Amino acid sequence: ERKKRMNRTLSPCFCINLRRANGVLSDFYDKALANAKLTTSQFSLMKTLHRVQPCTVTALSKEMGLERTTLVRTLKPLLQHNLICDLSAEKSRNNLLSLTEEGYMLMNYATLLWEDAQAAVRAYMGEEQMEILMSLLAKLEEFTGD
Repeated sequence: ERKKRMNRTLSPCFCINLRRANGVLSDFYDKALANAKLTTSQFSLMKTLHRVQPCTVTALSKEMGLERTTLVRTLKPLLQHNLICDLSAEKSRNNLLSLTEEGYMLMNYATLLWEDAQAAVRAYMGEEQMEILMSLLAKLEEFTGD
């Protein structure tokens, strides 16, 4: 499978090339986090929640730049596995999310796995190329088409 990707012709479409690269990186990070039984999306959610907790689902979705429904799908298994809890009063319409102790421990373990993945990508790309890539990605996030 890796050879197929390397021999693939670069598309003239920026979006397709970004999606291809995203797929490769997502697979790599998901495999790196597999021992923690987390996906990259779940790990990212937990790291963001750790930084801004306690917070509502709406505030978390805004912080992550995700649609609320997408966030809720990612959140459900974390709530079911007692990695995140809802601190809001019973019958409250707004959830108030926070990591549980178990969530903290798993996030700390997953962070070590993530750091190894980060180091592998950084070593593959090189420091200068990573700085350029991060700058370009930040610029693309600001694109409005106007």
